[in-house]
Amino acid sequence: MDWSYMYQFLPFIWNVLHLISANIDSKSTVHGLLGESVVFPLATDKMDSISDLTLKKGNYIFKWKKVFVDHTYAGRLTFLGNKTLKLARLEERDAGPYEMEVFDEAGKRLHMAIIDVIVTCVRGSSQVYGDFGGPVVVFGKNLTGLSRFSEARWERIGSLVARLNRSMQPVYSAEYQGRVQILPSAQCQIHQAHVSDGGNHTLAVTQGSLQLIWSAQLFITVPTPVIEQSCLSGGRAEFRCMANSSIPTLWILNGSYPKNDSFLVLDAFSGELFCAVKDYPDHNTSVLFMCTEKETSVVIIAASISSGIVMVILSAAVCCLLRRRKREERHELTAMVPNDVTQICEETEAEEFPPPPPPVLQDGEEDCPSLSPVMEMSTFTF
Repeated sequence: MDWSYMYQFLPFIWNVLHLISANIDSKSTVHGLLGESVVFPLATDKMDSISDLTLKKGNYIFKWKKVFVDHTYAGRLTFLGNKTLKLARLEERDAGPYEMEVFDEAGKRLHMAIIDVIVTCVRGSSQVYGDFGGPVVVFGKNLTGLSRFSEARWERIGSLVARLNRSMQPVYSAEYQGRVQILPSAQCQIHQAHVSDGGNHTLAVTQGSLQLIWSAQLFITVPTPVIEQSCLSGGRAEFRCMANSSIPTLWILNGSYPKNDSFLVLDAFSGELFCAVKDYPDHNTSVLFMCTEKETSVVIIAASISSGIVMVILSAAVCCLLRRRKREERHELTAMVPNDVTQICEETEAEEFPPPPPPVLQDGEEDCPSLSPVMEMSTFTF
């Protein structure tokens, strides 16, 4: 027989035996914020007969008749005249179960109660921003180091969004099913945000008798679409509405609705074209645009003229380079004649062989000017 499973039930069995032997009359839970106060309930109908009261948290921390208060609770734990036991300025270590007993004048126990004090600690608050239709993490970055918790509950303005049960299995509300996710680390995120998701969100995580609270104010913004346009042949125009891929958009042309695709191709037209978020038409953008056959032909003519100008400039440059090359070759032939021959010719036949004249430009020829830098051409569309 496998006895290993029995050990899992030992704490439960011990608690049951303790309750039976102690003859506990009541169990209750009180909640208090860190730094504030809680009042221990006295669930007995014999209030007038009470002459003594004790409070234990492991050890005795308060004895009314003996005027005893543990030093860790000094100045914080008081028994008031109306027989009310109050614990002020709550600390995290105050969380947990307390055992309270009340006695009559004869020392007979009138009532015994187990009171579990849950201390709520606000860990932080933040502002979170997300886009309509996009993902957003509501709680995540500020949960670093969170571990050993038994439950987690995510709410929006007091209504359940999702929770983790004691077996760490997620449970979702019908309104948010399929759109949100709560992870075993307690991280909470929305996959596809709606504008209605905005508002105050809280995450409560239970660690024993401590309840840790995070809050976040969520703001969801609706983006404004952007229109891109271009002209096609035949005077047609192509338009594209740029927005989040998960957001449906709506085209509006001069009050009519052509179609609801993100791409739109129209024939020659004039007027104002709107692209808006489908469910929020006040978030829109518009364009005044006109495409015609004339505009297309002007663009083609302008491009042809620009190409012709470039060809003329290139031809002139090549011609000047060829002419300069010919003059350089003539000078090279003159330089190849030996010096002694040149001296003889100069002494004996100077008059018969005069030096060659400088090159003479033919009629209509001009020396090539230095080429100016290539000018950048601009294409103007009329």
